[in-house]
Amino acid sequence: MSKLTYDIGYTLGVITREFLRGLKTASRDPLQTPCISPRTVDELCRVPAMVRAQNINLDQRHETNVLREKTPSGASSTCHSAPESRATHKLSHPDTSATG
Repeated sequence: MSKLTYDIGYTLGVITREFLRGLKTASRDPLQTPCISPRTVDELCRVPAMVRAQNINLDQRHETNVLREKTPSGASSTCHSAPESRATHKLSHPDTSATG
C-alpha cells in the first residue's frame, strides 16, 4: 500500500508541476509592450542620474571643482584637479636606493 500511495502522489505532483509550467509559459506574451516609452529611455540615457535626482548644474560643478593651469603666455591650457590631490602623489616611504 505504501508503494501505491507514493506512486499516486508522485504522479499527481508531476501533473501539477507540468500544468503550472504550462500556465506560466502561456501567460507570457512575447510581444508585450514595454513599461517605459522609448522617449523616456532616451532621456534616461542622455541625462546623468545625479542631475535627475539632485537637479545639479554640471557646468557650474565643473567650474568649481576644476582648476586651470596657467601657461607662461597667460592663457589657460590643461585642466587639473585641486592642488591637494596633486600633493598626494609624493612617495610616502623614504628612498632606500641611496643607502649602500
